[in-house]
Amino acid sequence: MKSLPAAFLAASSFLCAAAHAEFTTDFVPDFRGDESTAYFGWTDWDQLAGGLALPDDPASTHQDTRLFPMAAGPLVGPYVDQLCVAPAAPRFGIGHTAPVGRHVLEVVVQIQGTGVADAEVVLAYSNGFDPDYLAPVEIVELAPGERMFRFLAAPDGLPIGTFGGDITSFQLEILLVDGPLAVLSCLDAVRLDVRHDLEGSVPASTIGCTTNANSLLVRAGIDAGGSSDVADNDLRLTASGIRPGSFGIFLTSRDTANVACPGGCGVNGGVLCLGGSIGRYGTILEAGADMSFALDVDLDAMPVWPSVAAQAGETWYFQAWFRDGSPVPLPPQPASNLTNPIGLMFR
Repeated sequence: MKSLPAAFLAASSFLCAAAHAEFTTDFVPDFRGDESTAYFGWTDWDQLAGGLALPDDPASTHQDTRLFPMAAGPLVGPYVDQLCVAPAAPRFGIGHTAPVGRHVLEVVVQIQGTGVADAEVVLAYSNGFDPDYLAPVEIVELAPGERMFRFLAAPDGLPIGTFGGDITSFQLEILLVDGPLAVLSCLDAVRLDVRHDLEGSVPASTIGCTTNANSLLVRAGIDAGGSSDVADNDLRLTASGIRPGSFGIFLTSRDTANVACPGGCGVNGGVLCLGGSIGRYGTILEAGADMSFALDVDLDAMPVWPSVAAQAGETWYFQAWFRDGSPVPLPPQPASNLTNPIGLMFR
């Protein structure tokens, strides 16, 4: 590390609180489903070059994930183990590009430093046109000067909880609170956890079948957590974008279709994206306040008739069928709808 005059270092120490080598709170993200995450962390800034800081962990240090200042001003961090900018609009960015063929489903970022107590973080992503912005679904005060922000991916700016499988890169924008002229706002440590879709996932856009908007005026979605390895028998499905208190079940098949929901769907209808022999999981589930319900799937007993075990190399497709209501006419009329589908090629 470069050395600087003692007077400069003393001034820097006055401008920012003492740096922390690690977070004081050992926080482990509680991902939806099971954790399938890439971990990246920054606790020093020795690798800063041209405004770019790569993760500290050599195993995850690559250009696809980087941290950088977004506001002009003196950058003190490389010399005092803090990343600091001038107090006028102190902003930092974290950019992440998913591995080829994978989509982003959930993001958790933990930050520590001066000006963090009132920090704001948003997630920006592009749908191919103008950027869309997601607000965090959860903010947790972990310790003095430490906060956690959680984001759930949603397509085209739809309400949180509706998965689309379309986000392959994003940028987190971190805005720290402005300080007096004598105080810089600094980041001491940052950790980023990203949950991508499972290897072998097939989104609705690839299947070529999407459902209709439900009574929340969104297309309900479905995502998978755990493992696509049949030997692990560790798969959790989560249906999202469903009115709280609604009941539903999951369906599965090895074939796809694209047909109007058969009789019984009522006002909203929906689109059935499964074909051939369709299996029905018998557990009736209820959507909670987060507009979702989930099921742990037994891969040794896929409920087609007769039940079979999923095999490596097979692709199975899933949808959730749920009770719904129509916003027009009022009051809501009894109805049901289906989520967008998801496919998974097992290993």
